[in-house]
Amino acid sequence: MLSISIPIYNFNVSNLVSKLDFEIKQKNLPVEIILIDDASAPEFKELNKTICSHFTYIELEQNIGRARIRNLFVKYAKYDYLLFLDCDSWMVQDDFIENYLKIIKTGKTPVVCGGNKYPDEKPARKFRLAWNYRHTKQSKNAFQRNLLPNHSFMTNNFVINKIVLLQIPFEERLFYYGHEDTLMGFQLLENNISIYNIDNEVIDTDLQLNSIYLTKTEMAVKNLLQILQWVEDKKTFSNSVRLLRFYERLSHFPIFKSLFRCFFWIKRPVIKWWLTTGYGSLWLLNVYKLGILMEEIETPTVSS
Repeated sequence: MLSISIPIYNFNVSNLVSKLDFEIKQKNLPVEIILIDDASAPEFKELNKTICSHFTYIELEQNIGRARIRNLFVKYAKYDYLLFLDCDSWMVQDDFIENYLKIIKTGKTPVVCGGNKYPDEKPARKFRLAWNYRHTKQSKNAFQRNLLPNHSFMTNNFVINKIVLLQIPFEERLFYYGHEDTLMGFQLLENNISIYNIDNEVIDTDLQLNSIYLTKTEMAVKNLLQILQWVEDKKTFSNSVRLLRFYERLSHFPIFKSLFRCFFWIKRPVIKWWLTTGYGSLWLLNVYKLGILMEEIETPTVSS
């Protein structure tokens, strides 16, 4: 009934796989586990090989990226539904798999999202930026997520019908981090497929340095602009993304826009440094995202 699909990149998945396998065997669930390693470093392959060899396990010789590797799972999945989990996830509930199976059996929806939970305890300052954003913005219960189900969609913990995934695959032109979930949520909505959210959260166990999170944030902004070029209904897509929506509104006030551009050009190094220290607020992070977006849109490209 369910194919658990875990892409691996430079992470030890032994504990995650062991916990999933324990629930499957304990309750005799109709579930398989598939793992695809996206050209991890040799030391991680060695760590994972013992546990992974008991399941469907594929090692790729070259890194193919976050989108393409997820599409690849369809080739190996024998069941009608795929549960995608990031390799650094940890399940909050002991009946994690069974919770998904109960929803699948009802036939209520082809796409189910379990959500995310982040610890209330603050990590060290060097990890604080990602934690602050995720704890504040992404740690929402099912009721909150179901208010705008497609807009709050995240791809690190969700179930999708194989037919739907074949119809609406992950966008393989997005190689790097960021907004592949935004695009898929929008495409599902365009095809009148609403995401159903349940309280079946996972915890992201991989603490992320502020500097790395900022680099990924910059990648995500660039990805967002790529997506904007590809979608046909640009207005609806822009309205569905807060950052793009705010930029559009600011564009109606050229003076304020010019002042902000000048301010960001002068203060960017200071803002970036302050965010890297872990003391910067989410408001300042939004300022940084808007500044990066504006630079990407308005900086002329020099052609050779």
